[in-house]
Amino acid sequence: MSAVPVRGVSLTERLYPDLSWRAIADIDLLIDPGDVRAAYDALKQLGMADAENPWNTEALDRLARRSALHDPELRLVSAQGGSVELHWDWVEPALPTDDLCSAPEAYLVYLCRHAGNHFWWDLRWLTDIELFLREFGANLDWDLVWRLGRANGAAGLAPPLFSFAQASLAVNCTSSSSDTATPPVGAWPVALSNG
Repeated sequence: MSAVPVRGVSLTERLYPDLSWRAIADIDLLIDPGDVRAAYDALKQLGMADAENPWNTEALDRLARRSALHDPELRLVSAQGGSVELHWDWVEPALPTDDLCSAPEAYLVYLCRHAGNHFWWDLRWLTDIELFLREFGANLDWDLVWRLGRANGAAGLAPPLFSFAQASLAVNCTSSSSDTATPPVGAWPVALSNG
């Protein structure tokens, strides 16, 4: 079983000039969908407890089968107040083994889908994505970004963000091929409503 840090911890270390610039409320770990039970059991053995009601076997198995489009996660807390969230909603079939930034297109789609699924309520997510685009935007394969976005239900969540990136960061977020063509910046509201 492998678990890869995702979002807060990994991005703060990689993108922020100082670790104190981004608050971290929990540790998010990305796991393979088939490892939900093993990861849960391992954290329980370390003394962590269910954040809400205890999970029985049937409920945990049902949660593990939850679609990635429904932001599957499982939160456990320690007696000291720390929390760990397990996620199993990576956007590609294979989970990178150590550094999610080795697949920057997939990581960007993952970040956009997560923030969009939560209605962009946390400005840290927007800042994470902005810094991610500053770091990786110029070298991203935008055809791949849009293909992954469409395949993972994120194509409708990302256009306003990519419009911002094009206007503010001078990052070209458009696809070069006709099968993954993106609408012009002025058409983002239409793209969002049709997403």
